[in-house]
Amino acid sequence: MSKTLSLGFFLILFYSLLFSQDVEKAVKRMTQPEVMVVIDEFVDGNFTGTRTIASSIENELLKEGFKVIDYHAFESIRAKELEQAEGDPEKAKEYENRFGAEIIVLGYASAEYGGESEFYDVKQHKYTGQVDIKIIYTDTGELIGSLTASDRKFGQDKRGAVNSLFRSLANKVAKDVVAKIKERAKEEEQIKKFEIAVYGISQDKAMQIESELQKFIPSIKALKYKFFDTNVLVFDALIVNEDQFRKELANYGKLKIIKFTPKRLTLSPPEKETEAKTTVGEVSLVITDFSILPIFPSQYNFYATNPIERLPSRILQKAKFEMLRFQF
Repeated sequence: MSKTLSLGFFLILFYSLLFSQDVEKAVKRMTQPEVMVVIDEFVDGNFTGTRTIASSIENELLKEGFKVIDYHAFESIRAKELEQAEGDPEKAKEYENRFGAEIIVLGYASAEYGGESEFYDVKQHKYTGQVDIKIIYTDTGELIGSLTASDRKFGQDKRGAVNSLFRSLANKVAKDVVAKIKERAKEEEQIKKFEIAVYGISQDKAMQIESELQKFIPSIKALKYKFFDTNVLVFDALIVNEDQFRKELANYGKLKIIKFTPKRLTLSPPEKETEAKTTVGEVSLVITDFSILPIFPSQYNFYATNPIERLPSRILQKAKFEMLRFQF
């Protein structure tokens, strides 16, 4: 009886562990970026259509909980076409919308015949090869990593030598590709996306501001001019580490923080700071000497037409209120 109970307990524990691991992997996949892998393989200059290296990378990604897009959704797409996304945010975004890929892994693998050799009276065919890989973040077109590996392999026939070579190249790069994507995913957890509005700068300085901010403030991972509206330049920005960003901005010195909300950061040159605060800043009104009579919840019908209290008319006449917050 005790052995049966022990076995039952062990089985429950075992399946609970498996279930918890499956749940953990499922949750992880829900939060990880979707990845698209296209590695074109060539033998003696001819495109083969095989996916030895791509499949190896995909398997490693799945082991780590990443979501991999089924290659049947893009099997007619070649790496050369996807390479256009590098440094081109619009093209990168097009591929993201088309295939759902947040990260594209693309590359080229080549195998070149190196002739025959004889080992212990057995003829061996030699192939040498190399794989070059790029990893592109589709939200910005940013190149987030690149890898190169080379090798040579022998086989009693050409096909065997080629297969052995591509498997070897796959083993050399697959884990490193995943490591670079994981590193980027970790950064993404800290990246904030919002607008940067620069007050008091003319529209013709937009490109100059965009270039300078990215050069002198490393925390800005991406910055793109969006539009000009009533003396304000507006940019879309991706920022890593808000505290570090504030320090770098202070050291930069050419722009002051006027207002910082979860969706927008407003800046201005020091000489325009007062004007900017008046125009786009918040003005707070704090009333400390204020009291009300006791309130009775059961009399809510009475309070619907009889205010609990009124602000002094002299305040209402001099201020325009857009948002009121009461703290007791």
